[in-house]
Amino acid sequence: MTYDHVTIYWLPSNSAIIQCGRKAHTIKAGRTSQVQHNLVKNATLETQFSIEELTALRDPRETKSNPEDDPYLKYCIRNFIDLLGCAQDRYTAVCRNHLELNPDAPLLSYDQVKRRARNLSGIVTWEHHMCVCSCVAFTGPFSELEYCPWPDCGEPHYDQKKLEESGGLLKVPWQVCTTFPVGPQLQAHWKSPKSAKKMFCRWQKTEELRWEDGSKVYDDVLSGDAYLHAVEDGSIVS
Repeated sequence: MTYDHVTIYWLPSNSAIIQCGRKAHTIKAGRTSQVQHNLVKNATLETQFSIEELTALRDPRETKSNPEDDPYLKYCIRNFIDLLGCAQDRYTAVCRNHLELNPDAPLLSYDQVKRRARNLSGIVTWEHHMCVCSCVAFTGPFSELEYCPWPDCGEPHYDQKKLEESGGLLKVPWQVCTTFPVGPQLQAHWKSPKSAKKMFCRWQKTEELRWEDGSKVYDDVLSGDAYLHAVEDGSIVS
């Protein structure tokens, strides 16, 4: 039997997949660990974040307004959050209805409020295609695979109906895995004096406990002896 296209993909189990059409065959190999090592070695912030996201991560600037002090912004963001999961035109419809009642106070557009919400929260999403059966993520050596490489699976990477209807142009993954990197979320707290102050809550609580008069109220995990001993011996620093 012959195939028009044969591709080799390396697996983390020190073996490789030879994909011939939809069928996949496993062979032993010794290069997988090196391939994965190189991917991790060459990963940088620049390869993970957009320019705008990286700027906000490295140099968080104080926001001009926030929902606590700006009722208008708070109203826009609440509408945006309440309609998450709905089609974008639902938010547009809310803006249109609001405009009829308040022609002098139009709401932020969908793109504007989405950008403001992301800037305030620091929430950045990374979506990676994955097998519908959760066998593998189609990243790194697997990013160009059309089918799951696992020998007992072989499920398509993309929605076959949409792929066929578009003549192979529309590649919509069956399933995605979403990651929310924590760095931008932490940095976003420094954009507001109020939220920045809250970032010192552990330090403030620790100092109170270290200099208390002997009576202790166990109202937080920081009140535990294990944590306080770790602070005293330098295992945890302020």
